[in-house]
Amino acid sequence: MDPWWKQNEPREEVRKGRSFNPDEFAIALEQVVAGTAPLDYRDAAQFFSRTCFTRALREHSGMVLRRLSGLTQNAAPVLTLVTQFGGGKTHALTALYPLVKNGDKAKGYTGIGELAKETGLAHLPEGRVAVFVGNAWDPQPGRETPWIDIARQVAGDKGVALLGTAATEAKARDHLKRRFAECYPFHPATLSVFQRKWQALPQYQQTRGTLAMLAQWISWAYHDGYHNARKEPLITLGSAPLEVSEFRSAVLGRLGESRLIAAIDADISGINSHSRVLDADTKGKGPLADIHRRVATTILFESSGGQVDKVAHLPELRFALGEPDLDTASIDSADIQDSPRPTIVVADPDLEWSGAGSVRQQAAEWTKLRGKSPRLYPGAIVWCIKKPGDVICARKLSSGWPGGRWKRIPEAGY
Repeated sequence: MDPWWKQNEPREEVRKGRSFNPDEFAIALEQVVAGTAPLDYRDAAQFFSRTCFTRALREHSGMVLRRLSGLTQNAAPVLTLVTQFGGGKTHALTALYPLVKNGDKAKGYTGIGELAKETGLAHLPEGRVAVFVGNAWDPQPGRETPWIDIARQVAGDKGVALLGTAATEAKARDHLKRRFAECYPFHPATLSVFQRKWQALPQYQQTRGTLAMLAQWISWAYHDGYHNARKEPLITLGSAPLEVSEFRSAVLGRLGESRLIAAIDADISGINSHSRVLDADTKGKGPLADIHRRVATTILFESSGGQVDKVAHLPELRFALGEPDLDTASIDSADIQDSPRPTIVVADPDLEWSGAGSVRQQAAEWTKLRGKSPRLYPGAIVWCIKKPGDVICARKLSSGWPGGRWKRIPEAGY
């Protein structure tokens, strides 16, 4: 018998050791839509060439195609995908996205011709697709609510107008303003987290227990703000005084989990905690002061409670930590590939390298992690960040790595 590797040669990325990061085996639907997902997922032809059409995937895809073709028999208008973790829910949605967008043109993809025959359709329907991923949605101008976002994807500005006055952008802003006014001096996220995530806890008291905890919170926030001249406009989740033993005990009493004391001391509020060390290194000022401690505190509140999904999502953190002078937008470090080949990362020209501060800290963090997973090849990343005061024009003198060289052109005047 021949060696197995002669008969079944692994794909190139496996042969060269580039498929060991768990992130490469997970689909992020919002990245597929935005065109930033790995090629295996964003390129429809390549995606379907590596997709096995299981019975469930064929049935669900067939129901969607028949429904879009106007058939109602055995074609439910709403499909709920219920599987175990890793059961293929996102894969099914990722398959439907290019299938519906391309209509008959999708018949050229692997397996779609057979699927079309099974559905009994002479032509595959083509439609407009809107995608809403709850834990990745981040309100922005023009997409202030999920409904506005979906309407804009389906029909642009006309779709937003068809929603009517109850869901216009102005109404959305007014609703948000009312939330801030009703919750003042608390940030809305500070109060809503107990309704969204904590109220399902069996030992959680929504009235007396919460009021007692909030009273302590206000007392310590007032003391810290007044005596240390802090200027936070609202009481945010990040301001929770977890370093105060009485308050920490009240919080853990609501959670019913005293074992978190060690983690809180080590990571958030202890004298030598990880977040305090990071804050001391970055030496942030104004809204950036204690930013690591505030982020860690917010993650504790947002990832706790009686919900099945005990996760603090990035949009929740951005909203909960938002202040007028704090830019909460950031690049997802998953955008930087993890590969044994050297990768040059060019930072935004507005950023300047000073050898310390938030830019250095962010570069160090993204070098160590890709998303939430440790990088396999952190040494392959080369950072290019502008020096203070420099605006550089450069031309390449020779190609290739590592022999390729770049030259600064000071005579260009910039």
